[in-house]
This record gives sequence, C-alpha cells and structure tokens, in this order.
Amino acid sequence: MKNNRLFWSLFYKQIRRSLSYNPFFYPLFDTYDLIEDLKRSRTSIDIKIEQVNASLKETSTVIKELEEELSLRTEKLKKLQIDYEKYSKLAAVEEDKAAAVIEQVKSTLVLGKSKDRWFSFGLNIVAGLILFVLGLFLSPLITNYFGIGG
Repeated sequence: MKNNRLFWSLFYKQIRRSLSYNPFFYPLFDTYDLIEDLKRSRTSIDIKIEQVNASLKETSTVIKELEEELSLRTEKLKKLQIDYEKYSKLAAVEEDKAAAVIEQVKSTLVLGKSKDRWFSFGLNIVAGLILFVLGLFLSPLITNYFGIGG
C-alpha cells in the first residue's frame, strides 16, 4: 500500500513536470493541488474537531468530578462550621461556670488558710505544753531508772 502510494506520487510529480511547461495544463495542476490541499486540510480539520470533541468530553468529566468533590467538601465544611459554633457556645458557657467555680475555690482557700494557720498554731502550743509537763514529771523517774546523774 505504501509502495503503491509512493509510485503514484512519483508518477504524478513526473507528469506534472513534463506537462507544467504547457500553459494549457498548468492551471489544471494548480487546481488539482488546491483540491488536494483542501482534502488534507479537511481531514486535518476533522481530526482536530475529533480531538477537540474528545478533549471537551474529558474536560466535562473532570469538571463533574471536581464539582462532586467540591460539593462534598462544602458539606463537610458546613458540618465543621456548625460543630465549631456549637462548641464555641459550649466553651463560652463552661468558661463562665468555670470562672465562677475557680473564684469560689480561691475565696474558700484564702479564708481557710487563716483558719488552718490559727488551728495549727494552737495545736502545736498544746502539744508543746503536754510534752513540757510530761518532761517535768518523767525526767526524775527516767534518770533514776537508768542511773544517770547524781
């Protein structure tokens, strides 16, 4: 098939060269060349149209996929926004409650510190007095028992 085309191509060129010197045949060859160019351009245009059509179909498919992905992400974003608003409100309410509880605990601790200090001071004084009195009474007994001193 390729050899056949090559043959006819060479044959056509040879005939054209031989007849191109004749003014009668020259316009015929130009017309034939124009027709051949039109055929080639038409086939190339048809091929280009097919390529553009395929490209448009592929682009359409990609756009549909992107649109679906975008709608899914938009839904997820809306859900996240709703969750964010809910948790923000909850955090604000809980922050107010937590601040009130912390303030109450602080005031209780400050008041409790002074009471605890006085209670501890009194307890230490009483314990010290008890040990002092026991030392006074038990000191002679212990020294005699162990034979210490004089």
